[in-house]
Amino acid sequence: MEDLGALLSQISNRPGDTLLLDGDLGAGKTCLSRGFVQTLVGDDQQRVTSPTYLLCNSYTIASSRDDVSDDDTNGAHQSPGTVHHMDLYRLSGKPDDLRPLNLDQVFTNDVSLIEWPQRLGSMVPTERLELTLEIQELALTDGATRQEESDDACDDEDEEEDCMPRRVTLSPIGKRWEDRITMIQEEGFVDDWIILLEE
Repeated sequence: MEDLGALLSQISNRPGDTLLLDGDLGAGKTCLSRGFVQTLVGDDQQRVTSPTYLLCNSYTIASSRDDVSDDDTNGAHQSPGTVHHMDLYRLSGKPDDLRPLNLDQVFTNDVSLIEWPQRLGSMVPTERLELTLEIQELALTDGATRQEESDDACDDEDEEEDCMPRRVTLSPIGKRWEDRITMIQEEGFVDDWIILLEE
């Protein structure tokens, strides 16, 4: 998941870029976010934890980055200075709950990764990349499932979920995100991934 996060960070380099992360508990949302944030800040040792209790963890983006995406027609663009990793699980979705997050500012000037995005209600940006992560049971030839075999596949009980296959669905909303996802597919950046584009 970290590798996918790192890849997506390469095309999430404009003020207002928003990724909405939804999925099963333990499906890898924070792991994907770790790869995303570490790549954006230029530090693969950057500690990235779930912001469930803090609501938002913010990180300063590295000032010089080599980005895959350049969808600005004149070739120049303003780089965002901050990436915000938010977890809205504890919020009700009422506007008053969201006010401290300063979303108008974030959605205009910064990059954001938001877990539990359904809590945004009417605040959902019109241009965004929606990601749905699911833990999959892998059917084996003898009729068993990967879940049943996971004890043999994993040495550490705490890492059992990490041994399970994941399904990630990317849903680009808006032309900017559609173009970016098409570009990374055409350039071969996702040859090792199966990406499902929702219409």
